Amino acid sequence: MSQGLSNGRGVAAVALATAISDLLGDVQKKITEGQNAGNTTERQSILNSDFSNLVSQINTFIVNATYNGRNLLSFSSTSLNVIANVDGSTLTIRSNSSFAVTSAALGAQQISSMVAATKALSALILASASINQVLGNIGADTRTLNFQGDFVSKLVDATTEGLGAIVDADLAKESSRLQALQVKQQLSISTLNIANSNPRGLLNLFQ
Repeated sequence: MSQGLSNGRGVAAVALATAISDLLGDVQKKITEGQNAGNTTERQSILNSDFSNLVSQINTFIVNATYNGRNLLSFSSTSLNVIANVDGSTLTIRSNSSFAVTSAALGAQQISSMVAATKALSALILASASINQVLGNIGADTRTLNFQGDFVSKLVDATTEGLGAIVDADLAKESSRLQALQVKQQLSISTLNIANSNPRGLLNLFQ
C-alpha cells in the first residue's frame, strides 16, 4: 500500500511540468522576437531554428515523463489508480494527455515570418493554458497522495503500537500465571516437608 502511494508520487512529478512551463516561457520570448518587423531573413531563420529546438525539447520531456512504466503526459496515457488504504480503496492520479495535444500543435508551428510567428503565438497560448492545468492537477493529486501517505504511516504506527501492547499484556498474564504455579509448587513442597518432619502429628489431624 505504501509502495503504491510512493509510486503514484513518482509519476506525479511537479518538477517535470514546471520545467516544461519554464521552456514555454523561453518559447514565448522567441515568438516575440520573431514578430519583430525589423528582423533580417538570416535573423528570422535563426529564431525559427531556436524555436524548433525548444519545442522539440518539450516533446522530449513528455516522452521521458515515465516512472515505473507509466506516463501521464503522453497521448496514450490514462489515469492511474493506486491502492491507498487497507480496505483496498484507491486514489486516482489524473491523466494529463491533453497537454500532449496542445504541445504537438505548437510543434507544428514555425516562426519563419511575422505571420507565422503570430500563428505560433496562438498555439503557445493554448499550450500554456494546458500546462497550467497540468500543474494544478499534479499539485492537487500529489498533495492528496502525501496526505494519504501520512495517514497510512500513522495507521501502521498505531497498529504496531497496539499489537505491541497486546503482546506485552499477554506476557504479563503469562508471567503472573507462572508465578502462581511457582507459589503453589513451593507450598506443596513446604507441606510435604512438614509432613515428613512430624508424621505422627499429621496422622493425629485425621483422628
